[in-house]
Amino acid sequence: MSATAIVLAAGASSRMGSPKPLLACRGGTFLGSLLATLGQVDGVSARIAVLGHQAARVRRGVDLAGARAVTCRGWRGGMLASLRCGLRAALAQDDALEAALICHVDQPGLRPSTPARLLSAFRAGRGDVLVATHAGRCGHPVLLARPFIDRLLSARRAWTLAEAIAALAHRRSEVTCPDAAVTQNVNTMEALERFRRSQLHIHNPC
Repeated sequence: MSATAIVLAAGASSRMGSPKPLLACRGGTFLGSLLATLGQVDGVSARIAVLGHQAARVRRGVDLAGARAVTCRGWRGGMLASLRCGLRAALAQDDALEAALICHVDQPGLRPSTPARLLSAFRAGRGDVLVATHAGRCGHPVLLARPFIDRLLSARRAWTLAEAIAALAHRRSEVTCPDAAVTQNVNTMEALERFRRSQLHIHNPC
């Protein structure tokens, strides 16, 4: 199968006070660590990082681990603008694309087994949108199958991703994951400190 992992890393990180892609993690950065994790997932044929705010600085400061970085000029338009930019880049790279895994840069603790679960559910035909959940809460990654991607990119209406899924998904399924990173949202200094404390028992902590 042909699946591309897309990491959304274009935002201004205003609540954090410094670019989240460049935050230190496992001897590298948040973005580099997540891209390296996604590179371990069987079935992920390509990885794309969508940059925006301080894109040039992020390119210089992150080991992309063989992934491709694209800059979304309209990143101020929000997450869906960045997502559409990443999806167009994925299709330009692979016109036979079957699915895209959507991750956020503030998920540096994501386990390779989590996107692997979504890909397994996709192969089993569980829907054209698959949402990772943990402890009863929805989060990311979200897998978008090609039919949904085509509908999303052809739609003219401005939505949030949740609204687009509600309007355009023919079948949405939830995939339960034991990975707490699914609902992780490291977007403040306080959240960063909590995350780092949670990693202290793990080899090579962030």
